[in-house]
Amino acid sequence: MKRILPLFCLLFFMFSCGQDPAMDPLVAARQKLELATSVSFEMSQVWNNTYLNDTLVDPIRKGIFLRTDQADFPYDFIYEGENVTSVNLNGQLRKVELQKGRIITFSPEEAIEDLAYEGNYYSMLTPMMLVKDTAWSRAGAEENIVYYDKVMTDTVDEYGHHYFFARLHIDSLSSQVVMREQMSTRDGKPVQHIQRIFSNFAYNEVDDLTYAYPEGFQTIAYADLEQQRENELIKVGDHLPEFDLTDVDGNTYSEKTLEGKKAVFVFSFIGCGGCELARKDLAKSGFQFSDDYVALYVNPMNTAEQIANYHLNKPWPFKLAATDYDFSAKFGVYSYPTFITVDESGIVEEVIEGYEEEEFLEFLAGKGSVR
Repeated sequence: MKRILPLFCLLFFMFSCGQDPAMDPLVAARQKLELATSVSFEMSQVWNNTYLNDTLVDPIRKGIFLRTDQADFPYDFIYEGENVTSVNLNGQLRKVELQKGRIITFSPEEAIEDLAYEGNYYSMLTPMMLVKDTAWSRAGAEENIVYYDKVMTDTVDEYGHHYFFARLHIDSLSSQVVMREQMSTRDGKPVQHIQRIFSNFAYNEVDDLTYAYPEGFQTIAYADLEQQRENELIKVGDHLPEFDLTDVDGNTYSEKTLEGKKAVFVFSFIGCGGCELARKDLAKSGFQFSDDYVALYVNPMNTAEQIANYHLNKPWPFKLAATDYDFSAKFGVYSYPTFITVDESGIVEEVIEGYEEEEFLEFLAGKGSVR
């Protein structure tokens, strides 16, 4: 009887705490989230960017998720960011763009596709969905934090050895996801390190979600917005719009100063994957535009100082200019990279959205030379 009593106490302790001490922390976190009828949390993102030799910290986002019986994505939610609030209620997904005064509505099919995107911070990168991923492999622990890794890319090409993996951190004491990292290296050297840090969790505190949409905002369907953007994109045969541009060295450009000259514009930003591939193609060959071209790198997202620092280690054969989204909108550019060439009369000759190596090399043909 004396030996049975301690065993009974141990079993009572285990079940009264609701968690088996031997249970894997990832499994425990999954069970905790699956049992919760609602989950709220805050997420902050820290981006250690080797291109900028800088650390960027995004404003905190707040999410409230209420479990539903929807098959495709089993939560209604309100996810608040600094510029955009994403709202998914009763099977209807909307994005409220606070700065632009616009509400974007999604059809059921568009919503399913959007919510299934693996890089989506308000769906697939939430703690509830991260713990469902079966590809995590336990990799180690530091005190009460247990972490799990997942290899995303491990390839070797002409540019070197590319290794990209994600790491999920679980607090074994609270059974909570505390961080998701993604790290990439080239030949063992760090290229990018993004940390998404989760905090201030609350469970089972909400049984209904409502959202008061701002008054006076324009409402537009996502499909119509995509068509509108396609229509706005400058096209072959169009004239250059009126613009004023100052590069990081203080040189000024406009549609008038480019008269009688050929011009190439690349719309880009630091950290853009396709942009970086294009830059590597240029660097690999030592490509330089011929003297009869004015080549302008237009960046609406980063400061002039950031662009100048980036250029020291990652040079582009362009004049570098920091602008804003209004400048890009004059050209109808909403995706990156976008390449545009203009003849001496200010008439657009080529427009290329995105990056494909063969298409990009054809784009460069006849515009310069390699070393």
